[in-house]
Amino acid sequence: MRKTIILIIIILSFSCGNNRNKHLEVKKENQQLNEKNGKIYYVHYNLNSNFEIIFNGVSLVRNNKIGVVDNYQYLNPYINKKGVQTLSLKIKPHEKDELLTENYLKNISIDIYYSENDENPPFKLVKKCELKSIEKPIKIFIDSWTFEAKVPYSLVGLENSQSFLDKDQNKLLEKVIEKYSNVKNIINNGDALKYLEVYKKSRQREINSMYYDVNKQKEYLNNIAKRVQASKGFMQPISDYKLFIHPNGKLVQLVNSNGSTPLYSIDDKGKRKSYGLILHQLKGANELEVY
Repeated sequence: MRKTIILIIIILSFSCGNNRNKHLEVKKENQQLNEKNGKIYYVHYNLNSNFEIIFNGVSLVRNNKIGVVDNYQYLNPYINKKGVQTLSLKIKPHEKDELLTENYLKNISIDIYYSENDENPPFKLVKKCELKSIEKPIKIFIDSWTFEAKVPYSLVGLENSQSFLDKDQNKLLEKVIEKYSNVKNIINNGDALKYLEVYKKSRQREINSMYYDVNKQKEYLNNIAKRVQASKGFMQPISDYKLFIHPNGKLVQLVNSNGSTPLYSIDDKGKRKSYGLILHQLKGANELEVY
């Protein structure tokens, strides 16, 4: 117990910076965000199909299982700055020989909402995403919508990242597997501090875009530390995977046959913990890093 407390204290000290000034900068930044009462955006979807939701070129949600999927998904971590954002929906039938009809698409629901600082539902409607009509049955349906996000922050996006579309896919797969294996070993060792360092840019993007104050940051980092420690010694072999490049061409990851991450642990009680890992590579760099 004492070791766990000490580890969490170390992690919190590390996450807030290497010195007191950095800690104060983070605190000041989050106070400013809260004063601006920033909006948090969501997509709500109700679908019964093989679908993919794409937001600003990032494959946000994928599903190929049969059954209705009804859920909300945060958009802010993929909103880099205020202005026009793009949401797309791609639908395919579950069966290869099946076609999508106009009547089938009438059962699809996808809408964009916002809340003030993550308040509880009901949220405020931004846009009801009406699906375009189709004249005849089709194999794949794709539609897109835009909306203007009003956020007070500005984050570094993928402007300086390389495209993977023109890369040797076999060599890229080897590099991605190597990165996944390294992260798997970090988690399997229960090294929460190193895990946080590897995911530093990713977690900072979430902290800023979701307007976490200092207390919320501590809670967020504590939960990550506990999760990694709970997976110590329980990480499963990386298997059943394929290379997946996001529609923007600049993000890459491994997905299993269900479209989920192959990076997960199963503890001695059978409880499963999954770990997402999306990678990019800066222009002029040779190494992949967590986005």
